Amino acid sequence: LATAASGNPGGVISPFLAADHSLASRFSAAAFAFAKDNINLLHQTVDDDGRPGWFHPCGELRLAVNDRDRRRQRRLVASGWFPPELIEAVDAEQASKVAGIGIDHSGLFVAKAGWVEPVAWVQVLSAAASDGLTQRLSSRVKSIEWSNSCWQLLGGDGDLLCEADHLVLANASDARRLLPGADLSIRAMRGQIAQVPATAQSRSLSTVLGFGQYLLPAQGGAHLMGASYSDSDQQSLDATQQGEMLTEVEAVLPGLFDAAQSRPAGRVAWRATTLDRLPLVGPVSAAAACRSRYSELSLGRRPETYPVAEPLPNLYLNIGHGSRGLVTAMLCGEIIACGIARQVPPVDRLLVDALHPDRFLIRQLRRQL
Repeated sequence: LATAASGNPGGVISPFLAADHSLASRFSAAAFAFAKDNINLLHQTVDDDGRPGWFHPCGELRLAVNDRDRRRQRRLVASGWFPPELIEAVDAEQASKVAGIGIDHSGLFVAKAGWVEPVAWVQVLSAAASDGLTQRLSSRVKSIEWSNSCWQLLGGDGDLLCEADHLVLANASDARRLLPGADLSIRAMRGQIAQVPATAQSRSLSTVLGFGQYLLPAQGGAHLMGASYSDSDQQSLDATQQGEMLTEVEAVLPGLFDAAQSRPAGRVAWRATTLDRLPLVGPVSAAAACRSRYSELSLGRRPETYPVAEPLPNLYLNIGHGSRGLVTAMLCGEIIACGIARQVPPVDRLLVDALHPDRFLIRQLRRQL
């Protein structure tokens, strides 16, 4: 369980917020609240062995390291969309008290944020669903087929691995391989994290810091920082990127680490991303059928004159979360579950439609691309 991007030692639980409270901002705020409800339900402050639990509710301090950051944060606070209990503007002195280390920048403190140990969270979720869950691990699905009113998952030799009435693909960019006819607008982006040995000064850090990248409080004698973004296909750690991350930390927090002495460990994984940074969630259509059905979208016909969409039967996507999946994936799973059960989703229809997997293809047809 959780061996790909979710296998990172830590991940930030914090919302993306924008002053205009765009669809992306509204979606992230709703997803953050939903994820926190799940964490609060399942999390134990101390586990059975007396160790700290897998969620660390330390808040996140978003530093304003330049004029652009300061303007953006002032607009965010002035927008009136976000209550003081969610975001609080702090000056450099207040930021230093919040962080437990010297900070030369103002910022925003997100008190309800924190960081999670993803592998442990996934294990807790798996255990919580154990009565209704059958796991089959380390089994590669070569293809999927709709046959006899159910989905069949086939292995490398064409052997039947399992079958189900409904199928949810939550396999990131690998969904393109299983759905070659769906024309999914998604790509894999390389991400790299670094684990830097704690110093006498850095051990006092008591909150997540965000400043273009993130820095977590020390855990097990090391800090987690990251993450890079690139379209490289390099599997191994890139020493140059590790050095660049340390250099950025040094520029914002001078003297916190000895960059010359640090030889950070790290990890590489791939995120599935979309052009608008919103995930692909819900039913998906075969591209050829969609193009045929809506070939005249660019002609300006009234929407009600078009036939109703016919997506692939009982198949749903929950992919394309980029670097925000720890926050967004759970709400998206609930949206899909409500769709299958024909229940009212936990967010409004505008947000559900904004996540629809066919949206990029529909936009192309409207522009005759």
